[in-house]
Amino acid sequence: MNTAPIFDIFQSFMYKSFEVLLPVAAVSTVVVVIIAVIMAMMQIQEQTLTFFPKMASVIIVLVALGPWMFGELTSIITHMFDKIPDMLR
Repeated sequence: MNTAPIFDIFQSFMYKSFEVLLPVAAVSTVVVVIIAVIMAMMQIQEQTLTFFPKMASVIIVLVALGPWMFGELTSIITHMFDKIPDMLR
């Protein structure tokens, strides 16, 4: 059995998942770093203050990029289902 198509599918899933995850993770990281710098400048030691801005930024990014993310994920899934007949030969 040739395992190359299976590895290609998993590789494409990994690349696409990183591509879809990267905007959310980048915005969340930037917001946390900005809040941490502000808290360090003001000498605030409360760690729960980063929770609300981080969650708000993640929700805004998901609302803004949600249709694109959904389109990318559905395209990779339909591409996988289109490759199934070729893998069975």
